[in-house]
Amino acid sequence: NPAAENYSSDANLNDGSCQYYDNYALEFDGVDDYVVLNTDVDDNLGDGATFSGWINISELSDDGHTILSNYHSYPDANGITFGVSNIGKLFISFQVDVVNYIARESDEFLLVGQFNHVAATWDGTFSDSGLKLYINGEDVSTYSTSIGVVDHYEESNYPMNIGRLRNCMSCDVGNPSAYVYKNHFSGIIDHIQIWDRPLSQEELLQRIYEQDFGVDDESLVGNWSFNDAPGSELIDLSGNENNGDIIGAEWTTDVPIAGCNDPSANNYNPESNTAINCSYADLSTE
Repeated sequence: NPAAENYSSDANLNDGSCQYYDNYALEFDGVDDYVVLNTDVDDNLGDGATFSGWINISELSDDGHTILSNYHSYPDANGITFGVSNIGKLFISFQVDVVNYIARESDEFLLVGQFNHVAATWDGTFSDSGLKLYINGEDVSTYSTSIGVVDHYEESNYPMNIGRLRNCMSCDVGNPSAYVYKNHFSGIIDHIQIWDRPLSQEELLQRIYEQDFGVDDESLVGNWSFNDAPGSELIDLSGNENNGDIIGAEWTTDVPIAGCNDPSANNYNPESNTAINCSYADLSTE
């Protein structure tokens, strides 16, 4: 098994001796890889929510990249989508029906080939400030869009997916071939969490550095560590049994290590592969 710590490319038989690392992530091919959860994940998000995780985009896509989504375009046309746009901006959107939609987009671009911790929070209101976006703990919310009026929360009847978005082409009700999956994620995803309240910026920063942050918090709806290799199931560690089936995505040991990887920074960490909270010498003179 290539995911094993003692993998041998010369072996042609699994003799049961495979040993595995403690830390994994999932790599998605951007074509047809995904994880499907269940329809229970969004049952208690009506008063607020947080969606967070680590991502590393391998390339930009014309359709963008879906991190989490339970949106389906017809006939209900409702659901949440958390992802990255085709030009590399983080966004969160919520739609309640065919004509009513609200979204928030970041003012910063995510770098390709770089691990970033991303998060979206919703405080339960439908004002411009109700939705916020964070990259590596920094508030990057800037641009809001809406169509129609969104003044209530509505659960989706469609399962939450990691790595893909459900859409329709002809919207022929009852015709399965009218529906397609798109915006497949290309790259690596690790440690997704969903909460039924908006985390503060301080909590999000704490979450970046503490793997076990919030494990005893009742507001933690789903907690997927992505350390379930070599299995085909993504286990929810929140205790709510929101486990997911892994389709196509492969285990990898290329995982985020929080810290500052810029050699010119005061707090440079050579073991880190993220650029988080880098600090620099003040060269200004009075």
